[in-house]
Amino acid sequence: MFVSLALVTCKKHEDPAPKTTVLTFRQDNTGLLTTFSDDYIFATDETGAMLDNQAFESGTTITLATSKALPTQKINVTIFRKESAGLTWVRTFLGIPVGQTWQYLVPGASGQGASTGIALLTINHQPPSPPGAVFILTDATGNGLADTESSTPSGDIKVAIPLYKTPTRVCVASTRNNQPTLLTLNNISPGADLTANFTTDFKVLDHLVDISFSEPNTIFGISALVQGLDANSSDIFPAGNSLCSRYLTNSPGPITIGYNDGFPAFKTEISIFGSKISKTYFKIGNAAITAPLLNYTMSVTNNTIGGFAFAISGGYNLRRSLWASSNSTTTWEVYSSPEGKQLIPNLPDELNNKYGSLNLTQLPYQYSEFTSFLDGFTYEKFLLRGITGPWTKGSTEYQKIQFGN
Repeated sequence: MFVSLALVTCKKHEDPAPKTTVLTFRQDNTGLLTTFSDDYIFATDETGAMLDNQAFESGTTITLATSKALPTQKINVTIFRKESAGLTWVRTFLGIPVGQTWQYLVPGASGQGASTGIALLTINHQPPSPPGAVFILTDATGNGLADTESSTPSGDIKVAIPLYKTPTRVCVASTRNNQPTLLTLNNISPGADLTANFTTDFKVLDHLVDISFSEPNTIFGISALVQGLDANSSDIFPAGNSLCSRYLTNSPGPITIGYNDGFPAFKTEISIFGSKISKTYFKIGNAAITAPLLNYTMSVTNNTIGGFAFAISGGYNLRRSLWASSNSTTTWEVYSSPEGKQLIPNLPDELNNKYGSLNLTQLPYQYSEFTSFLDGFTYEKFLLRGITGPWTKGSTEYQKIQFGN
């Protein structure tokens, strides 16, 4: 009996299994969290087993750790946010190397700021060659840009332009006889009452490039944006840029885009839209003279969040899939490389007890988007940089294709 009791006593004093830190996490947008009611983060292994979950607040550093044996050196990380206004969003990142440190920013944070006032612009034109739609780009505070669109009425075009810096540069793009034209106005302040003549003041750009597409019969719309950059930047919204050409049409193409001299680099973004599919080519650097688009097909065999399964006909570096309620007040995004394993369990008990009525794991599937980086950017770099800003921040050239449900 004495030996038995001694053995029991020894077992009570055994050291607990050591824990492995799987993620160190910090939320930094302190001022933007005042409207949020609940923020959680949890980690699972690649089989879907829960490792750790914690609530968090901005400005604090938390550590997710587990004493469980890890089947691989990759984990899946999910961030949950329930806002006091009723919006709920969830983001899951698949295939995270164990032991990373994240410094996370609130999604949607903008550097544009509040408008300092407006300027009025009247564009005089005469038939038979009125402008196409007019697009106006203004400098904004931070790294933001303000983009305003105005349709073409039968008479003069009158546009109220919101200004975000004083004074600011205003770039007005349109088309004349299907060629891109541009009007640049400098040092504009709130209250300015401006007049421009479409025939004489809007200039055809220095260099024109015709862009055609291989699938014209399936195109419902085309969007093209060209900006001259004051410096070659890898940011999606580089500061100090100037509009060159802007194009938006419901025709199948081809289109003509334009570039002006005097810029060391350009940002070009061209997208086409079809039935439940869209394709984009993006480039920062030399002027783009073609728009190479992905020509993939996709099929989905399981459209649930917990076990999403699909087949795609080509290679990619980053997948982004979305599930959302019909009114988009509840969304769940999943980010992954081709190697990611989307085995997502139910939410942790704390969240299920509070928000089980949201039925998050039953959200309807909406679409999947696949990005192929052409400049050496990778999913691993995205995990370290992309989650702190626009999801493709850091890439200077990529192709993207989106398949709707």
